[in-house]
Amino acid sequence: MGAAFYDAGRRPGTPRTRGRAGARAGRRLWQRGGVQTPRHAIFTPEHDALRASVRRFVDTEIRPFVDDWEAAGRFPDDVFRRCGELGFLGLHYPARWGGSDGDLASGVSTILVDPSEGDMDAYVGALRKASALGCRIVLPGHGPPLAPEALAALLAHRLERESKVLAAIAGGSRPLAEIADAAYDDLPGLPLFLRARQALAHLVSLERRGAARRTDPEGRAWARAGS
Repeated sequence: MGAAFYDAGRRPGTPRTRGRAGARAGRRLWQRGGVQTPRHAIFTPEHDALRASVRRFVDTEIRPFVDDWEAAGRFPDDVFRRCGELGFLGLHYPARWGGSDGDLASGVSTILVDPSEGDMDAYVGALRKASALGCRIVLPGHGPPLAPEALAALLAHRLERESKVLAAIAGGSRPLAEIADAAYDDLPGLPLFLRARQALAHLVSLERRGAARRTDPEGRAWARAGS
């Protein structure tokens, strides 16, 4: 999916900075952080450092106070201010506007449904459910507010991609790499491993619904069910 980011603040009581200085301070924290967790293929070491930074912030400045905030029935505005000071907000906006000069993987991001971590059926189901709510505005977890039509567009895009995956296996068994190439022929610059993981997520969904089958036990080749 989209990815969550964790780990930043020093500790409660650390001198706070504002605006651009806060964004720069946040970036320095990411660069100094040592991250030991395995890195996903689409992330750079700086992304991992950012995740480690936010996690540290949550562990030291949020988690210890959650029960007290729950009991009081309020969530302090200072938390959002602190996130801004540490450079966690506006990640993909330029530093000259108070952002952090980040990229789309640490801000708006692209939805990647990897079968090892996500479920295409669950994602499409969530889009259908959200689309049916009749929202007047959509506030995504990452990125700016969206018009409600964006949900329908995302769903239509995902169903169109599924149809291309089905078309790719219409002629019989094909290797996953060839299926990915055919299904994402409009995105030739997208790395093969990303195309393959996303195509695999669609194939697993189609297999679950009886429309596709594996011709290799490890899922390296697929065909239409019944072919």
